[in-house]
Parts: sequence; structure tokens; C-alpha cells
Amino acid sequence: MSKQLFLLPVLVAALAACASSPRVPRDARSENFDVTARYLDLGGQVYAYMDVEGDVVAAAELMNEVIAVVDEIPPQYKARVDAVGIAKKLGLTDVQAIGMSSYKEGDRFINKSFVKTAYPRTGLMRYFGEDPHPFEILQMAPADAMFAFETDVNLQAFLDTLYLVLQDVADPGVIEDVNRHLDSPVVPGAMTFRELMSQLNTKMMGAVSFHPTRRMRLPDTDIEMPVVEAFFAVDNMGPVMDILMLKARELPIFSVWEDAEWQRIGVAEFLTAELLDYRPVIWRHIPTQRLYIATDSAYLDKCLQMKDGLGQSDVFQQLSASLPVQSGNSVMYVSPEVYNSVVVYVDKALAKEEKLTSIRKVLGVLAAKVSPGQVWMSQNTPDGIYQVSSSTFSHKLTLMGSVYLSQIYAASILGFAGQFVFDGMLHNLFGGIGDSPAPAEPSYPEEMPQEYPEDGSDETPENPSGSQLNNGTQMAPGQNDDSGDVPEYVDEFMKKWKERHPGAEI
Repeated sequence: MSKQLFLLPVLVAALAACASSPRVPRDARSENFDVTARYLDLGGQVYAYMDVEGDVVAAAELMNEVIAVVDEIPPQYKARVDAVGIAKKLGLTDVQAIGMSSYKEGDRFINKSFVKTAYPRTGLMRYFGEDPHPFEILQMAPADAMFAFETDVNLQAFLDTLYLVLQDVADPGVIEDVNRHLDSPVVPGAMTFRELMSQLNTKMMGAVSFHPTRRMRLPDTDIEMPVVEAFFAVDNMGPVMDILMLKARELPIFSVWEDAEWQRIGVAEFLTAELLDYRPVIWRHIPTQRLYIATDSAYLDKCLQMKDGLGQSDVFQQLSASLPVQSGNSVMYVSPEVYNSVVVYVDKALAKEEKLTSIRKVLGVLAAKVSPGQVWMSQNTPDGIYQVSSSTFSHKLTLMGSVYLSQIYAASILGFAGQFVFDGMLHNLFGGIGDSPAPAEPSYPEEMPQEYPEDGSDETPENPSGSQLNNGTQMAPGQNDDSGDVPEYVDEFMKKWKERHPGAEI
């Protein structure tokens, strides 16, 4: 009885604290808030919630209205395109609410996010897999792995959804071409693309480690680092091995062998270690139809033995202590040693330049402030998609980064453009000051007699002092072609922009 009397003031204080938090009127509350809030932590450094139920349909309805009043769209396409129907088939209308939270735990953050969806999910929302399950990679990846991941991926649902949408919006001839391609074999005598698609409701996983003794030299440097070992596996892809086996048997650089449980492709023995640092292998486990790709057979064998796995390592257990890693649909682990190794090798590279001493010191200060390593996982629930991570950074980076990074990028581009424009203006205004006077240009008559080679051919002599106009006529030096003249600073900006963004198009 005394304990109950002791707890009574505590209960009253807690209720008073809850009552002090302002709440919207009951008839104005979001119907999805209570469910979403159960997956988040209120009171930490970050808490965000957004109800989006009905927003996609409203946007799609507006799109239909816009399409209806645009006269340039042919009537047959107007009748075929229904934005609301497309959004529903894509599964975008499944999303009802989004929330996220972060709180600090020691020198790290526990970050949570939740996407409330309709159940069962449809369209693209099926991409994230089905029921949660124990993670195999926590047994397969070695305890000293630098990186490891496992994820459910329903690519079949993704492609099926796009195919359904294509049937609604594309011409019949396009659908016939797509079906013809899907029913064709990947290679002669092998499975068709449609059969391959049916195998793409799958799971992927992999791990990366540093070899304990072997070293490799970074290209064009004298910096050595451990040899990287890795494996990658994907479920339901066993039939692809039939195609690979056919090709491997045709090439002498591969060795092929198989038994009742395994099919294996490796590098031929005559390629010695002196010629090839890595001896990659591809294995097919026949009972499970799982396909493995690895840097070498010894590392893959070690992982398949599932001894002293990542889940038993002290580092992983410490990082994942607040996460429900017992089951889920995706998990990713990054070892603190990855960050520490990068810092070491970057420091070694910078040590060669004395003028970079200050930069090395700054990096050392920043490195001391960061607690590296990360574990992230996702889990499908009857309410939606739940994600949680243990990380150095909170969701502040998620929220503010999406806003500021795009602005910083745009400002950088405008800054570079402004610099080139400003430099060009100064050059045009003051470029002649202090320079030696340019030689006088020769005068040209309005019409110059056309000269032809002495051999009587129709070819005109080259005019090194003039330039060729688009219409084929010659332009005298100093004469501007207003139709296609581009300022020099624009060309300079475009050149430097492309150097900083290789492969990008404007």
C-alpha cells in the first residue's frame, strides 16, 4: 500500500506533463499520427511527422485537369492517360504518413523513420519485400568484416508494375514489341527475359574484409593497404549459371567443375598469382539456387562455414545494441575500421606535401570528433516500413541536407558562372591596357576577287586569316558573325563545368 501511495505523485506529475503538451482539437487530428508515433521517439533532438494520405490522389486529379485543357495533347492520348489510375497502380497511394526521430545515446544517435502504408502493399511498395526474417549475413560475414549488407529486393514487382502502367499509356505496337522482347532468350538456348523477371523476387547480401597479411600498393603511389576480399550473393539466380557455364566452357582462361551440390567457375590454374592478384570465382548452390560471386574461393569457403560471424563480434553488438536486429528485411553494417583506415591512408597521401601540413592537422581534429561505424536496418510491419539506425549523425542531416545541399550546389554553379562572366567583362573592358599594340589589320575591299588554283580545280585556297561562316562564305578577321557568336567566357565556363562534372549533359 505504501508503494502505491509513493507512486501516486509520480503518476500525477506524468499525467500533468502530458496534459501540458498542446494538442490540436480532436476533430482536426491526423488519423495516422498515433500509429506512426508508436515507432518513433518523442523528446530527442529530432521529431518530424507529415500526413500525406490523399495528397497523391489530389495531385493526380489536378494533373488530369491540366491534361484535359491542353489543346496540344492529341485526344487519343488524353483518353489513355489517367494520372489517378497510374498513381494507384504504382502504389503511390499506399503511403499515408511519414515520420522520423533521433535521440542521442552516448556519442551516437539512434535514428528512426517510419512510412505508414496501406496493407497489403501494392505496386512499387512491394519492392521492399514481404515478412521480416532472421538475417543470414550476421552469420556469414566474418567478425572482422569492414562492410556487410543483406536486403530483400522484389524487382519482379517493380518491373510488373511498370509493365501494367505501360499497357495503359503506350500504343499497341509498343506493347507488342515489349512482349516480343520479353519472350526472346537472354542468349540462344537459355531462359527468356520474362522467365528471368519471374526470378527477381530475391534477396541480396555481401561482405567486404581486409586480408590479415596480404598487402597491395595503390596505383601510382608508394602507399600500401591490405588486400580487399569480398563476396556477393543473390537468391533465385541459379538459372543464370547455365548461361555462364556455356560461355566459360568456350574460353580457356576459365575452369569449370561441378558436383551434386555445387557448380563452380574459376580462373584457369595457368594464371598464376604473379599474373593475377585475384582469383575470382562464381558458384551456384544447386539446392537453394543461390548464386555467389567472390574474390577467391578461400574467402567464400570461410563465409559459408558461418563460424565466428559478424553477429557475434563485440563491435557489431555494441553498435546495434538498441536496434531490433533479430529479424528484418534489410541490414547494413559499416565497421569503424573503414573510417579509421581512410583517415590513415589520406594522411599518408597528404604527408608528401609540406604545404598541406595544416590540412592534415585539421583532418586530425575533425577525425577526433567523429565516432565512426554504423548499423542500419529496415523491417516490414503490418503498419508500414520501419527503419532504425545507430549512426554518428542524426536526422538533422536528412532534413537539412535535402534543403541545403541543393542550394549549395546551385550557388556553386552560379558562383563559377559569375566568376567567368566577371573575368570576361574585365578582360573586355581592360584587356588592352598595358599590352603591346596589336599590328594593324589589313584593309579589305567590300568584294574580293575569287582566286582558284592554277590546276583549274574548283577548290578554293585556305584562308588562314579568316573564318568559315555557316553558309560557307569567308569572314574577314575581326568581322563578327552575330548569328552564332559566343562570348569567350561562356566557352571557358562550359569547359571547366564539364571538367568538374564528367559525363553530365546540359
